[in-house]
Amino acid sequence: MVLIFPSLAVAEDDHQPGYSITPPATAIIPVIVPAPAISPMTGTPAATVTAAVDTVTPIPTISPTVAPTATAHPPTATVPSPTATVQPPTATPDPLAGLVMIARGPAAFYSPGYDRGGWEAIIHRHIQFGQVNDSTFAWSPQGYYCVHPDYHLGNILTLQNPRTGKTIRCTVADAVDADDEALWRSRWKVEMSYAAFTALALNQDENVVTVWILKG
Repeated sequence: MVLIFPSLAVAEDDHQPGYSITPPATAIIPVIVPAPAISPMTGTPAATVTAAVDTVTPIPTISPTVAPTATAHPPTATVPSPTATVQPPTATPDPLAGLVMIARGPAAFYSPGYDRGGWEAIIHRHIQFGQVNDSTFAWSPQGYYCVHPDYHLGNILTLQNPRTGKTIRCTVADAVDADDEALWRSRWKVEMSYAAFTALALNQDENVVTVWILKG
């Protein structure tokens, strides 16, 4: 720091030798002037550099608005639940529909041995005698054959156990001798193969059968 004082005014007095000091009219206030900074490298005053600081206002970061990506799902097929179809109960057909009953009572049956080829032998004998046509005869796969004096060879009769309702069809496959007809009618309502007899669940104690034929 350097102190600078103003010069004192000195006036030469022509009348008296020497000098006189005239004080200034006003008080002298020392002014302190800051010395310039000396650069340590060059010894010269260093320029005072004021760095201009730009105030940078940060730019707000704008996040781009990303629309949500729609996830495409394949269309789901709507499968209708299967509806259970309730079928009305099927009416059991009446096995006697269109028939008329011609007899009711006990039945006779042939010996069980006839079911092992005996009926076929009887039928073939009637075919040989020309009493029945082989091509039109109603053969029974179950062996249900029967005899009734009022019906011809090859006719179809319907037999039913009235107690159980069991019903079968039989083919007339033999005849009753004329000499035996009266006795036959007094005892039986129909005569049948053993296979037919057992199919109707008949026996010695419960031996009642109804005999049916087509109307007309």
